[in-house]
Amino acid sequence: MLLFACSATAGCMLTAVKDRTQAQIPLKLFYGSQTGTAEGFATQLQGEAKAHGFRAEMVDLESFSPEQLTSGFGVFLMATYGEGDPTDNAVEFHRWLTEEADQEFNNFQFCVFGLGNRQYEHFNAMGHLVDSRLAELGAQRAYRLGEGDDDGEMDDDWEEWKADVWDALQAASGAHSSTASADVDGLPALPELQFLVQVLGREAPAEAQGNTLPAVKQVSPETLKTIEKSSRPFFECVRVPVTVNRQLRQAPSKGNATVHVQLDIKDTPLTYETADNLGVLPVNSSSSVMDLAEWCGWDVAEWISIQAAKPGVGPLFPSPCTLGHALAHYVDLHGPVSKALVAALAHFAEKPSERSRLSALVDRAAKEEYHAAISNKHMSVAELLQEFPSVKPPLHVFLQLVPRLQPRLYTIASSSLVQPAAIDIAVSVIDRPKPNTTPSRQMEGVASTYIASCGVNGDVGVLGAMGLTAERYVNVPLEGMDVIVRPSTFHLPSDASVPVILIGPGTGLAPMRAFLQERSFQRANGQVVGETVLFFGCRKADEDFIYSNELQHWVEDGTLTALHTAFSRAQSDKVYVQHRIQEQGGAVWELLQQGAHVYVCGATNMGSDVAIALRAVAVQHGGQSPDTVQAWFDGLHKAGRYVSELWSA
Repeated sequence: MLLFACSATAGCMLTAVKDRTQAQIPLKLFYGSQTGTAEGFATQLQGEAKAHGFRAEMVDLESFSPEQLTSGFGVFLMATYGEGDPTDNAVEFHRWLTEEADQEFNNFQFCVFGLGNRQYEHFNAMGHLVDSRLAELGAQRAYRLGEGDDDGEMDDDWEEWKADVWDALQAASGAHSSTASADVDGLPALPELQFLVQVLGREAPAEAQGNTLPAVKQVSPETLKTIEKSSRPFFECVRVPVTVNRQLRQAPSKGNATVHVQLDIKDTPLTYETADNLGVLPVNSSSSVMDLAEWCGWDVAEWISIQAAKPGVGPLFPSPCTLGHALAHYVDLHGPVSKALVAALAHFAEKPSERSRLSALVDRAAKEEYHAAISNKHMSVAELLQEFPSVKPPLHVFLQLVPRLQPRLYTIASSSLVQPAAIDIAVSVIDRPKPNTTPSRQMEGVASTYIASCGVNGDVGVLGAMGLTAERYVNVPLEGMDVIVRPSTFHLPSDASVPVILIGPGTGLAPMRAFLQERSFQRANGQVVGETVLFFGCRKADEDFIYSNELQHWVEDGTLTALHTAFSRAQSDKVYVQHRIQEQGGAVWELLQQGAHVYVCGATNMGSDVAIALRAVAVQHGGQSPDTVQAWFDGLHKAGRYVSELWSA
């Protein structure tokens, strides 16, 4: 097989890749992915499969069918979303597995790797469910369940599990053991490339929409199914105008800002339900794009086209477009680099010393060295190339190996009943030093900084407070953003008379604001609305008490039955929302006895502390014993009366 690729540094050149011996054993790689990590792991396995005697096919669980389990081998890479829920693309698979599956799959062999976060109450629930349920259905477990922890070192967990998975699959299949191909420095073989890149020159092609924009973005539903999940948002997104962008904090400064953004969706196909998630497609800054292109010798003004190398594979991203547009909109330049990516890029180190150093770092025995040099510093791919300047990956390799720039999800802060044609979000702007770096490097939020820069002709007030200028984004229209809408687990009870307990410190207040808008609207329209209690926390009342005027208004008009605030830095002892919950334990328990629904939004460690506080309330005020309180809490969750959306801080 010949793979043709064009490099921006040397015009159009042909790269021949020998086709390996056809694999004998079919293997399906099923993935349920929320952020693209599970899909990335599946891609790694697919790239390694041939060297171990397997012919691997990636299967997005969105397209799962039971017939795929009648025979053969399968690896399930299962991310867990929220409190033990399936990811969006695995919802139907989960329903089939738990409600419909009743046949036996005795001729199918499998193994499972789960992706989760130990801060959540139901760590890796989807991985455990798939592993146990497939065994119950008669499928044969070929290898142990693996568990990745996003709160720790997911890459380490994955590499440790993956180290023996091929031997286990070969043993289960009866095949002879083989050794994966590696080069002289011990680096794993590069994954098979799926796309062809052609450089078209500086003149815009006839089908181009503008100076940099791709010619085609929207695709048919049939084509969309063939596109990798991590690339689909590029084709699904809708550009919407930004009509409001203002600072929410009382005392904003660089590194300390929260913005309120409103988007106008009245002339778009977008609709939403109260407290759904808005996915914002971020944009890399022009300076980071130019620095990378200059470093690698690429011309950002040249147009490129990228096409699949074989039938049945959807496009990687919309093209043709300029290289500058691709690097700004589609490639994750600032996210943490995986060990697999470091190993792949090491192949292109021109200096033997740098190649050997990178090879040593990704060796399984060098876990601590890798952490100290790469992961503990939160090193990005851009910083990796600066640290190892002889690493010069060809353009076609770089565009395929570096992860896609993923949408950032923000729980919508508005009610669709109150403003169906507008969406509000509250965004904390990330700008802080990276740990373990000398000199200090900044961890700057790619999405949050971009969002704070958007508005009608740019919002000088927000930009100025952050020390930014509109020149940060060249050839990027800042009057609008590319967005998608995704459903969330946050839904008010269908009966408005049911009481609710809202717990949302910081920007976790966003969905609570949406709920309060809706409860106020319902009251104004004559509905009987139950008690509404809010626990909110921040540092100081005169610094970051966001939406304080609105909350006070809802207290005064009766929408908010009670507002309990925790200002952590207002006194010598730090006070958080979980402390206020225990202080109000009697009232909280009374509301729970009345059937109250509990909603929690914020950081994962806060969510864990709130869960502990609620169990303590049940013991102190509800007569639960330490032995029964967990079952009580699990029952609250299963009944849909305890809902949380959490994120790693």
